[in-house]
Amino acid sequence: FARPEGALVVSLHADSPLAKAGLKQGDVVLAFEGRPVENARELGYHAATSAIGSTQIVEYQRDGKRTETSVTLTAAPETTARDETLIEGKNPLAGMVASNLSPAVADELGLKADSTGVAVAAIRGGPAQRYLRKGDVIVEVNGTAIASVMMLREALGNDGGYWRIAVNRGGRILKIAVGG
Repeated sequence: FARPEGALVVSLHADSPLAKAGLKQGDVVLAFEGRPVENARELGYHAATSAIGSTQIVEYQRDGKRTETSVTLTAAPETTARDETLIEGKNPLAGMVASNLSPAVADELGLKADSTGVAVAAIRGGPAQRYLRKGDVIVEVNGTAIASVMMLREALGNDGGYWRIAVNRGGRILKIAVGG
């Protein structure tokens, strides 16, 4: 059997350099600027070590056909305002700096570009340091899906003294129950 090669494009942000260059879900990236690509991590490394604004030749396979295209590298877009906010008050997330997710924030924190929820941008003490880490993503509070810092603040304000929080940490969902 031949050894598999390349990085399968599983998903693409519409504004990403690869999408703008015409790549689609299901394509397999085989080479980046003449260097073979064996997996997604290697593709990410090649892209991260190339200059923003530079144009790179990407070889890929679609429907069994090899093709080349030029990709102009750009910084991850800041499509949603960060709204970085220190969470305060009597709640288990006090001390957390919350940030709306955008591809730029996801890139900075090492998250997938299509992550949803509110990112933990920093921990400044308080109860949050017991439960959270920088790079975690708050996805739900008391059964309410969290899509923005504003929604998180509203959900924490409706406490009743008990919180059920779902956190995405490295692709795994952690359930945290606090209060009583």
